[in-house]
Amino acid sequence: MVDGLDEESGTGRTGIAHLLPARPRDGLRIIVSSRPHRPRPEAISRDLTHPLCDPRVVRELTRSPDAAQRESEVADVINGHADLRAWAEDWRSRDWPEDTPEYLLGRYFALLESLGDVDGVLHHATSTARHDRMYELTGSDTAALAEVATAQRILLEQPDPSVETLFSLAVHRLDLAGRSADVPPGLVAVWARLGYAARARGPATGLSDPRARITALAAALRHTAADADAQRLRADAEAAVPDIADPRARMHAECELGRALAARGDFDGAEEVAAALHPDRRTDVLVEVIRAAWARGDRDRARAASTAVTQPKRHHRRAARPRPGRWSAPRRSCWASR
Repeated sequence: MVDGLDEESGTGRTGIAHLLPARPRDGLRIIVSSRPHRPRPEAISRDLTHPLCDPRVVRELTRSPDAAQRESEVADVINGHADLRAWAEDWRSRDWPEDTPEYLLGRYFALLESLGDVDGVLHHATSTARHDRMYELTGSDTAALAEVATAQRILLEQPDPSVETLFSLAVHRLDLAGRSADVPPGLVAVWARLGYAARARGPATGLSDPRARITALAAALRHTAADADAQRLRADAEAAVPDIADPRARMHAECELGRALAARGDFDGAEEVAAALHPDRRTDVLVEVIRAAWARGDRDRARAASTAVTQPKRHHRRAARPRPGRWSAPRRSCWASR
């Protein structure tokens, strides 16, 4: 089966048509497809004896019901988009008031991108008022920053991208990033404690400083009830750890994450983080495990963590005190004393 043979029109003797056998061997059947009323490939157009030049081998295909349905759906989408765009333009002309439909502050941007509406993408990605409404709705600029990044990518893919628009996007991105940097970790923790895990996660992940990002995520993690939300917060924090250049600061951040997991009651996760830390920092996490486990009535877990804290010190003391006779200086032999 060879599909789209008409795409090789005029390509000389290098295309697939030239490789097709003029006289297939017994049992071999070749099916080719082409759009109607298209010239045959140059490789066979001069050979009138070639089977593809015989009009008797042509089978006109009827219009596919599925294709017709798909074309109708596409037309409906295009026509519907025109109505939808007019509706969105009405809200944009009013500078995105407080009662702006949530759809226009979220999924509508993805529709503009999928339809290749470059102007629509740029208008929405550079609207300060719209992004302010999105911030009020979600408590975060994460989605707005993602829209700006998408708009920058699409604009750079254009044959002649506007430098002025690229500059506007860059300035707008800096403004959004600066606003996210002002969110205190305590506020993130309050949102998490009130049950707004997604609202807490947004500004925390939007912080440009990885150290501050982990601090905010750990604060939210301590008060997040749902396990799925906690897993996302932990994953975000762990993803930010490699971005910290200073080894001491990186270890401190990991310790902070481990203590947050312990405070939440995720003792397995806390001990998993602690296992990769320096012994001193590991002790800080395990002490938090002991405290949290004891407060929750899990005495066995608290004792196990306590043993893990004290055992390394015991091993250290044992190694520092050699057993008599083994590491002491060798005794003088009786022959040497004579």
